[in-house]
This record gives sequence, C-alpha cells and structure tokens, in this order.
Amino acid sequence: MFNSYSFRLKIRNELILRNKTVLKNYIHFKTMEFDPVEYIHLKDKNLLYLVISKSACTSIKATLGKSYGIFSNLDSGIDIHKNENWTRIFGKVPFGLNECMAFTVVRNPFTRIVSCYLDKVLHEKEKSEEFYYEKYPYSIHPNMSFSDFVKVICSIPDRFADRHFKSQQYTISRYRKPLKYVLKVEYLENDWKKLAGRFQLETELENKNIGKGESSEKEELYFNYYDLNTLEKINKRYKKDIVHFDYQEEYLKLKEFIENRKSVSL
Repeated sequence: MFNSYSFRLKIRNELILRNKTVLKNYIHFKTMEFDPVEYIHLKDKNLLYLVISKSACTSIKATLGKSYGIFSNLDSGIDIHKNENWTRIFGKVPFGLNECMAFTVVRNPFTRIVSCYLDKVLHEKEKSEEFYYEKYPYSIHPNMSFSDFVKVICSIPDRFADRHFKSQQYTISRYRKPLKYVLKVEYLENDWKKLAGRFQLETELENKNIGKGESSEKEELYFNYYDLNTLEKINKRYKKDIVHFDYQEEYLKLKEFIENRKSVSL
C-alpha cells in the first residue's frame, strides 16, 4: 500500500543529502556539483588528465602510475583510484595550471551506460560490503532492471549526477578550455601510443577493468540490454556526447540491431 508520508519523507531526505553534498563541495572545491570533476596533474610533464569514469580511467591511471611508482594491489586495478601519491585536483583547476596541456578519454555513451549498470548496479556487491549507490540521493537500487536504471539516470541533471553516468561533454566543459587531446576507448591503443610518444609516457597500455577496445562480442552483449525505449532515452539524455564525439553511427547501428532482433523474434 502506498504511504504518502513515507514517500514525502524519502524525497525530503534525498534533497537534504544532495544539497548538503553540493554545499560541502562548493566550500572545498569551489564548484556547485554533487560529484566534482577529477584531474590528475603530472607536474614534470605539465600535463593534466581529466578523468571520465567508465571510459578506461582505471587503465589510464594504471599506465600512468608505472612511470611514477604508483601501483595497484588488486587484479582489477580499482584501488589505484585512491592512491595517495597522485596529485589530484577536484572541481576548478587552479589558475596556475591553466596553461597545462590536458587530455581525456571518451567512450560510446550507449556502451558506457551499460558498463556503469553492470559494474555499479549488478556487480558492485562482489567488491564491497556497501552498495556503491547506498547513500546516493536518488533511487538507484541493487539489481534494479536496466530499464529502471535508465529511467532514473535520465531524470538526473549533470550537476547532481554521479561521475559514472555524468555526460562526458558536461565533464569536459568544466575545464573551460578546449582540450588538446581527446582519445577514444574504441581506438585507445593507437590513440594512447600517440599521446605517450608526445609526452614520453609508458607506451604499453595497462589492460585494467576493460577489454581491449570494444570487441564485437562485448558490443553485442551490451546491445542486448537495450530496447527502442531505453535507446531513445539514452540518445536524448546524452545527445551532446553523441553529436560532439561523433557517435551518431553507433546510435544507428544499435537501433538497427534492436529492430532486427525484434523482427527475428516475431
């Protein structure tokens, strides 16, 4: 039976948590966001890595770490994110670093969101006692359906979005300068070698928490989570990512896949 008081109380508590977190981040990082942008500063290279979660960030940090004596102790590499030896910046980049070269890695939004769902909603309990979104001020629950997950994240503005499903274009826009180097997960091995050669970084990319690129088998696995309804919701929610980073063909490919699957099942 629907309890209107419990529902109103739940919404009230979510709003309080969300606003308290944003206020705290403004005090510490001078940004009005729930989950501020993270940068890794490589001082000797005069280089900034703008971190986009679910876009090979574990592999990038593991690879960078080899040059700076920063290593993970887990096979997944996931512990490297909180290593205290990084020079990490959150929110606004200090004025003195505005002249740094900066790079990031982006990914097909359709596969990125499925990756987030699999990692943080279905599999998170395998890694820790507490569900990743346990204290997140929106209703994301363990083992919720992909359709319900999409519905929730599409209702959350980027300012209040968790980094794992915040839009990539929004994240990059917080840097407030054009990025010199935007690499893609789908071509990461080649893209990384070019960047590594330019800045004398480790050229052999660590394969942590991702497959090498997006294999056809992995892509089909991800595609199977979609129907036309979730496809259009993600297409609308991440339209700027799709257009700005040239993933329109991936949208059409996924739509054709869904329609063919539907016709075969009839």
